[in-house]
Amino acid sequence: MLKSLCVVGAQWGDEGKGKIVDFLTEKFSNVVRFQGGNNAGHTLVVDGKVTKLHLIPSGILRKHAVCCIGAGVVIDPLVLKQEIEGLQAAGISVTPDRLKIDPRATLILPQHRLLDAAMESFRTNKIGTTGRGIGPAYEDRVRRASFKVLDLDSLDKLSVRIDECVEVTNAILTSVYKSNERLAKEDLISVLRVARECIIPFVADVSVLISKSDNVLFEGAQGILLDQTYGFSPYVTSSNTIGGSVAVGAGGRFDGKVLGVIKAYATRVGSGAMPTELHGELQEHFVTVGKEFGTTTGRRRRVGWLDFVSLNYAIEIGGIDALALTKVDILAGLDEIKVCTSYACSEDKIELSPMKESLYGGSLVGDKVKFDKCPLDSETLSLVEGYEYETLAGFSSENCTNLDGAVRDFVKLIEEKTGRPVVIVSISPDRSGTHITEAGKSFFGFN
Repeated sequence: MLKSLCVVGAQWGDEGKGKIVDFLTEKFSNVVRFQGGNNAGHTLVVDGKVTKLHLIPSGILRKHAVCCIGAGVVIDPLVLKQEIEGLQAAGISVTPDRLKIDPRATLILPQHRLLDAAMESFRTNKIGTTGRGIGPAYEDRVRRASFKVLDLDSLDKLSVRIDECVEVTNAILTSVYKSNERLAKEDLISVLRVARECIIPFVADVSVLISKSDNVLFEGAQGILLDQTYGFSPYVTSSNTIGGSVAVGAGGRFDGKVLGVIKAYATRVGSGAMPTELHGELQEHFVTVGKEFGTTTGRRRRVGWLDFVSLNYAIEIGGIDALALTKVDILAGLDEIKVCTSYACSEDKIELSPMKESLYGGSLVGDKVKFDKCPLDSETLSLVEGYEYETLAGFSSENCTNLDGAVRDFVKLIEEKTGRPVVIVSISPDRSGTHITEAGKSFFGFN
């Protein structure tokens, strides 16, 4: 059996990672979130009961699991407190022996939400952030001005830093973003007190816990195409979402496998180019039947056909060893299913230099620039004019249940186009609608 596994999203986020982590936690004793904040939302359905999580790892529904929030996560104390109370009210144990929070994790505080909103309002080209303060919290980490969990040891010692934070924040709001909002010192202190009360009982060195365990499941948030470094800037998240960021976000050394979670189609929220995006009747089908609304914001998701060009980029850059396929049931009943295998753009729109040809995987085909690998920036991606598709036969709900016929052909095509085995197939929102394939039994080392 695998001793260490990292689960990441291989598209634009919202692939169903939470469900896969919940399913796999049956075999793992420790589950660790290593990046992101409450801009991520994982929806779990167990025996028809829905649980929505934003910070606490999805393994919390398994009574045996120890759930950890690593140093790479940014934590909103108010959201965490609400999440803990909600789980406890539902009869789910959230105690210091079940939840561990690394002291080096960064806090999201009132100034971060104010700056996030002001920054987005100021932009000419909107990014489409969740407005949760995630980006500004990570910015504070980089400029060595963040408040960390370990700072909660004594609020009295923070007096000078609090005054400085209020002064700097209000100067930026006023002079840079021309905002009328202001950070009140008492609001900042109030949230720090909540953080102290809520978080300190759960503090533990997550990196040490991981180093002493040979049975750890790492849970990623968002998706690789939104990675802060390797995604399509500027329409990205504020943390590194690739499998390689585990060691930074959780500490220690990661030498396990990486499982990439993909939907049977593509979705994303916010701004930025989205190849294969659908409109009209098909769009409504996916949004309605697939319930494509964000767990965190409730925003309607954009939808499109499965895109192998961007997926193969994510697999390559994310170090993905195998795939988990979700929401196959949403395709049931369609007359035909399409998958995208390449992009094309007019030669006169893109100057294809030798460097770009090497980086982008682009080539001249007649008067077109054909991309077999995904362009590395949003500007180039937005210039794409056409897509090459393969069309597959549709399938029934019964095919989904039995993983046979056209469903089996769909899975086989994914494996052929990506060069990776599909080890899990999900055919319903509930935990029970999750199946390990024959390839999965070998990959995981269990039935």
